[in-house]
Amino acid sequence: VFLIYGNSIKNEYALDDEIVTSTYDQSNKRIEKGLKGIPKLFSSRYVQTQQQNFAYRPLVLTTFAIEYQFFKTNPHISHFLNVLLYSAICLLLFSILSGLFSSCNQILPILAALIFAAHPLHTEVVDSLKNRDELMSFFFGLLSLRFALKYFDNKNLSSIAASGIFILLAFLSKKTSVIFLPAIPIAVYFFKNIKPSKIIIPVVAIIAAMVIFILIKK
Repeated sequence: VFLIYGNSIKNEYALDDEIVTSTYDQSNKRIEKGLKGIPKLFSSRYVQTQQQNFAYRPLVLTTFAIEYQFFKTNPHISHFLNVLLYSAICLLLFSILSGLFSSCNQILPILAALIFAAHPLHTEVVDSLKNRDELMSFFFGLLSLRFALKYFDNKNLSSIAASGIFILLAFLSKKTSVIFLPAIPIAVYFFKNIKPSKIIIPVVAIIAAMVIFILIKK
C-alpha cells in the first residue's frame, strides 16, 4: 500500500477537504477546537454550513479534531493516516480471507488482498481526505465481520458484543456500512456451515447497533 499510495503523503488539501478539517485558506471552527470540540461533533451534522446541512459522521470528524489538536493544519499527516488506515484494511481483509479459505492454498487470500490493495477504483478514497469516512466505515465493518465469524468458533458472547460495537463505529463513520447487515450473515452461512436459525445472533447485534446509532443521531 505504501509503495502504491505513499506518493500521496506529500499532497496538499484538495476539493471539499474544508468540510472535514481546516485548510490553509479556510477555517473549520468545529475542528479547530480540537479535543474540546468533540462533544459538539457528536451533536451536529457532518456538513454544517449556510449552504448545506446533511449527514451524520461524527467519528470521522473526531479523527480530524484529534489531528488538529496535535498537528494543527498539516495535510501530510492526514494523508499519511489515510494510507496507514488503508494498509490496516488490506491486512484485515487478508486475515479474514485467510480464515475463510483456510483449506485452500494461502496464495488465494494473498492475491485477493494484493488485488484489493492495488485496485485503481480505490484511488480517490485513499487520496482524498474527505473520503476517510469510506475507509473508516469499511474498516470497522470488516472488524465486525471478523468478530461475528469468531463467535461461531469460540461461542463467546464477548465476540458478538465486539461485533456490535464495531458495526456501531462503522455507522458513526458512514451509514452506508449498513451493507454489512446482509453481508455478515451471508458470510457466516456460506463459510461456517451454521444453521440459519443460529445466524440470527449476529443479526440481532447489528440491528441493536443500528438502533443505538439512530438514537445517538436523534
